[in-house]
Amino acid sequence: MDVPGYLQRVAQAFEGINIETITTSPIGIEVSTNDADANLEEVKQRLQDLGEVKYENGSSMVALIGNQLGKIPGEIAKAFRILGEREIYLEQISKAGPQSLWFDVPHGRYEDAIIALYENLLERRD
Repeated sequence: MDVPGYLQRVAQAFEGINIETITTSPIGIEVSTNDADANLEEVKQRLQDLGEVKYENGSSMVALIGNQLGKIPGEIAKAFRILGEREIYLEQISKAGPQSLWFDVPHGRYEDAIIALYENLLERRD
């Protein structure tokens, strides 16, 4: 990843595929797509010379969106605690600006995650 143009080469491997998120770190890059027509085996072949390549199917993206997200101490930690207590494991995590946080959960736990977050994070106003 310390080679100039590395991220550009990754992006080129996904040419023509709808990308939802890209998360980078010093040890790797994760890319999420909901493109049912994407040939991930072909993408994997294009990326082979850049390093180890793995892909997984079966996750769903959940988004937390709000004007105060990240501004209220502990609010993001509360969301992670809620999911952790229900043993809903997170994969890719991406914070986009001050108002949104995205993460992947196993597809079979998507509804559980949404319900748990809805019931425990939203303020009730009667």
